[in-house]
Amino acid sequence: MTIRDLAAELNASPPTIINLERGEASVSMAVYAAALLFYERLEWLPDLVDPQFDREALRIELAGIRPRHRR
Repeated sequence: MTIRDLAAELNASPPTIINLERGEASVSMAVYAAALLFYERLEWLPDLVDPQFDREALRIELAGIRPRHRR
């Protein structure tokens, strides 16, 4: 299946499908849910929204942590 084919199935644009495949946070949850439904993996939806699996949020959080200075 091509990116265009999947985009047509999910009613999304090809760039959105590319971002979906990359796991980009800019893709709406509706598109992620539609993809899971299309691939008959809707049971994975809870993991998709579980904060412990959000690598981008973890990266942002870790970037804000500063090491403590030793005395």
